[in-house]
Amino acid sequence: MKQFVMFVLVAILIACIPARAQKLITKKDQRRQEVKELIESRNFRFVANSATSMGGARFDLTSIYDLEIENNHVKAFLPYYGVAYKVEYGAEGGIKFDANAEEIDYKYNEKKKIYQIRMSIPEKDEHNDIYMTVGVDGFATLMISFIHRQPITYSGFIDKPEKTDKN
Repeated sequence: MKQFVMFVLVAILIACIPARAQKLITKKDQRRQEVKELIESRNFRFVANSATSMGGARFDLTSIYDLEIENNHVKAFLPYYGVAYKVEYGAEGGIKFDANAEEIDYKYNEKKKIYQIRMSIPEKDEHNDIYMTVGVDGFATLMISFIHRQPITYSGFIDKPEKTDKN
């Protein structure tokens, strides 16, 4: 009797595993398709989870910091941890810009299965070069280099842009 009960339990477990695995594969495929559509539409948002300075210090971010891309328009609100060589008196900290990008390049690396995005953002006294890699599952790395500051790297994920009411 014990053997029969054990056999039935094992049979039920074996029957449930493929269904659960198929459900997980379907969710993963849906996320990959969503990421592909966001990147190809050139309208997406990078949400940062952590920042790493050139000194190697890693900072977990508890507030929402992001970089939004809409065609060639880029809007950033990110913290900055690093050395600034030249700063205007009374300037706010962090990385904040709302500008049009100049040189934009989107590529998909088939071998590594990542999207590579490069762009340049000219500002008054600064020039920001942005390099982003996005995995097919939506995890991303963003590196920003400057003229008057050390570069900084962020880790996070790609998401849909926030809807804003323009009333």
